[in-house]
Amino acid sequence: MNLSGESVGYLLARFGGKAADLVIVYDEMALPLGRIRLRARGSDAGHNGIKDIIRTVHTVDFPRLRIGIGGPGMSGSVDHVLGRFSDEEQPAVKASIERAADAVECLLTDGINIAMNRYNTDPQTDPPA
Repeated sequence: MNLSGESVGYLLARFGGKAADLVIVYDEMALPLGRIRLRARGSDAGHNGIKDIIRTVHTVDFPRLRIGIGGPGMSGSVDHVLGRFSDEEQPAVKASIERAADAVECLLTDGINIAMNRYNTDPQTDPPA
């Protein structure tokens, strides 16, 4: 993951794409488990994989979808990111993956602004758009 830029660069070169054609989907410890956050552009926010992609494509202007995995608690960041979700966490994980897939589909069909307005909400407290 930390060297994602190499793969992204290869795919863009191979298929003649540009950074704006990307939709990068990745885990995010800064978001609570089950939340997703769609952005049209932005910094790496300390995520090494995104940092490598930005370094490779020379821009921060590409859509990205962060899927919340919650903070590491006492386990430490590496163990948390590479570990398994508990049985209690599985329903939230499944729901966030389904919501993320719907968000990407919306982005591709309706555009980034509509997708952000529809999916950058808390599914527990905000009604669907």
